[in-house]
Amino acid sequence: MTVIIEDGSVVANANSYTTVVELQAFADLRGDTLPTDNAELEALLINSTIYLESFRTKYQGSMISAEQVLQWPRADVVINGFPNASDVIPSQLKSAQMQAAIESLTTDLFGAVTTGASIKKEKVDVILVEYFEGSGTSTTTFPEVEIYLKPLLSQTSPFLTNPIR
Repeated sequence: MTVIIEDGSVVANANSYTTVVELQAFADLRGDTLPTDNAELEALLINSTIYLESFRTKYQGSMISAEQVLQWPRADVVINGFPNASDVIPSQLKSAQMQAAIESLTTDLFGAVTTGASIKKEKVDVILVEYFEGSGTSTTTFPEVEIYLKPLLSQTSPFLTNPIR
C-alpha cells in the first residue's frame, strides 16, 4: 500500500491528506503508541481517509475539480470566520484524519449501527415505557475527531456521528 498525499493541487489517485511522518508526530505529541511498521501506518491513514470521505455531504463548499478523487480541496469554505484557500488542505482535516487513524487502533471506524428499541413494558396511564437493556440506537462516536471536523462542516447540515448508514 502506498500513501498518495492530496496537497491541495488535485493529486491523481490521492488516498490520504497526511503522511506517515505527520501521523507519528501527531501521536507522539499525545502520547499515543502506533505500530512501527510503515505498511500498517499507511493502512491506518488510508482507512481514516475513507472515514473522512463519508462526511462528503456535510462538508462546506464544493470540490474544485471533477478530476479529484477525494472531497478536499474545496472552494467556498470558511473556517472560524476566515476563508480557506481552495488549494489548501485545512489543518483541521489533517488532524481529524490522524485522530481517526489513532482511534481505529482500538475501535472500528465503520462500526455496526443498531437501530430500533425493543419495548419491555408499556403503561399508558401516567405514561411509563421501559426498554430491554442494550436495545435502541447504538453508534460509535469519536469526540476528538468531531472536534476537528466541526469547523469544516456546513452550518445548515447537523453533525452526524458516524454518518455511514
